[in-house]
Amino acid sequence: MVVAVLALTGCASTASTTTSRHGVPSQTQAAVWSGASTIAPPANAQSAQGLRVSGVACPSSGPCIAVGSFKDSAGDEQPMAVSETGGVWGHASEITLPPNSNPSAGFEGVACAGSASCVAVGGYEDNAGDGQAMVASETGGVWGHASEITPPPNAASNAAADLNRVACSKSGSCVAVGAYKDGAGDLQLMVDSETGGVWGSAIEVTPPPDAESSPSGDLDLTGAACPASGPCVAVSGYKDSSGGEQSMVVTEMGVASQLTAPESGSASVHFDGVACAPSGSCVAVGDYEDALTKDHAMAVSETGGVWGRASEIMLPPNAASNPAAGTPSLKGVACAVSGSCVAVGFYEDSAGDGQAMVVSEKGGTWGPARELAPPANAEHPGAELSKVACVPSGSCVAVGDYDVSSGEGQRPMVVSETGGVWGHASELTLPPDANSNPDASLNSVACSSSGSCAAVGSYRDNAGHGQLMGASRGA
Repeated sequence: MVVAVLALTGCASTASTTTSRHGVPSQTQAAVWSGASTIAPPANAQSAQGLRVSGVACPSSGPCIAVGSFKDSAGDEQPMAVSETGGVWGHASEITLPPNSNPSAGFEGVACAGSASCVAVGGYEDNAGDGQAMVASETGGVWGHASEITPPPNAASNAAADLNRVACSKSGSCVAVGAYKDGAGDLQLMVDSETGGVWGSAIEVTPPPDAESSPSGDLDLTGAACPASGPCVAVSGYKDSSGGEQSMVVTEMGVASQLTAPESGSASVHFDGVACAPSGSCVAVGDYEDALTKDHAMAVSETGGVWGRASEIMLPPNAASNPAAGTPSLKGVACAVSGSCVAVGFYEDSAGDGQAMVVSEKGGTWGPARELAPPANAEHPGAELSKVACVPSGSCVAVGDYDVSSGEGQRPMVVSETGGVWGHASELTLPPDANSNPDASLNSVACSSSGSCAAVGSYRDNAGHGQLMGASRGA
């Protein structure tokens, strides 16, 4: 598969230092996460059915925003957005679709820029049953109607268009990426830009020279990011002419280039996260499979618009010598300043247990990964970190999940870093109606420039229904 890149990040906290049971300095966190609360769907929602949250973003000041979709009382999927203020999540609101809609719609990504301006992107079905891409904007807590995005000129009459990721460099200046079908029925990547608050028509992304001639299936768009100045980027997966899985980075001008793994002849290359520092340089992280089908974690950096060859990340000393397929991997990345980034993910230790890991870049060089201690009630511990956010002050927050020792399923966890020191992960307190086996996880985290953070995810309630939840952390 191919990958394209765009960037955005943020977070902060204060802490005192102690020593962990692994002999690694940890911290007693002064900034405390609130217990998670249920995110109530819009009033016309079908009871706890089809709820989905796809992302969260925070402006520099003002409430954080989460977006997703729900099923209304008629069983139609509708887009929704919800905001958090002072640690309290409100009721989600339905977003009005374009006039030509035939309800079957949802948001896939959200980004904020400036003090109080956010953008959500996704797709919907029009009256003819054709898939269309859409965008909606929020200013000062008020969402406008969603607008249709015109696909590239070579789009099929039913382009099956959708926007999956969005990133913003400043208010009114954002970039969104997604996919559509051309006149030959082939799946293509597209990118669209907002300038001065106005969205133009999307343009086709020219794939790398080695891409298969008639792409089909899903394009694996895994991230987008924008520096304060300079072009935004996105990461996506694609298949080359021999059917191998590759990754690419895409600029807002629609130009794609292959992201190169540390070893030539890699059977599978996959980047899961991308981030850009405010000054402009960007990084992407993920994993690759070598010629012997062994997986490795990797990171790659960009400077002045040029992406280098990815570097393999050294795993913690207790890593398995022959891990299970799919491990290790880096899933999320965030940058405080150029050359100073943090990536999180997971690996398998020598006992076959899943462990969370973090790796830091300093001065443009990535160090070895370190194990992060899970909550005390973890089982073996089946832990992983999936997303991370940092602020220019340098402190970060990561979220993920782990398995508890009592066999009561998956639980969400959060962990903070200040001054390069990571603390023990803490279990996030679930809403009061959570099931004893809640199957809970956090899938997104974001922070404002002040250091206030928000995370969103899902859990199962006492009736066995899936519910959405949100939590926050003060500066």
